[in-house]
Amino acid sequence: MQAPLVFASVVSVLLWCAVQGRPEDIEYTLGKHGDVRNGTRGAYKFHYEVPGHSSRVEEYAKSSEEDDMEIKGNYTFVSPEGIKFEFKYEADYEDGFTVESDALPVAPENTEEVQQARAAFNRAYCTALGKEPDCDLVEYFHKFRIDAEEGEHFGGEEE
Repeated sequence: MQAPLVFASVVSVLLWCAVQGRPEDIEYTLGKHGDVRNGTRGAYKFHYEVPGHSSRVEEYAKSSEEDDMEIKGNYTFVSPEGIKFEFKYEADYEDGFTVESDALPVAPENTEEVQQARAAFNRAYCTALGKEPDCDLVEYFHKFRIDAEEGEHFGGEEE
C-alpha cells in the first residue's frame, strides 16, 4: 500500500528536477584591462574589469631610496547574493599591509577589565625589561626591530 505512494513521490520529484534543469552558466567577459611596466625601477600598474562582477587596480612604485616602496590598489566584487564589496589597500615598509572596507568586521571595544589587565601586563613587562613601569612598549619594540635589522645587539644595551 505504501509502495505506490513512495513510487509516485519519487517520480514526482524526478519530474520536478527535470523541469527545473541545470542553472545557466554565467559567462564572464573581460572588459577593460591593461598594464604598464617600468623595467628599470620595477614599477608597474595594472587594471582589469569584468563588468558586473569584479574589478581590480594596482600600482607599485619604488623611490630612489633603497627600502622605500609603496603598493596601492583596490578591488571590487559582487557576491552571489548581489552585494557589491569594495576594498582599498596599501602596503609599504613603514605600515605594512593595510586594508579599508565597510565589509571588514570591527573589533569590539575593550572592556574595563581587559584595559586594566593590559595595563597591568605592560607595567610588569616594562619592569621585567628594567624600564620604568610606564615605558612605551611600542617605541621599545620598534627600536628592537631596527637594531636587529642593522645587525646590532638584540637587548638594546651592551653587556
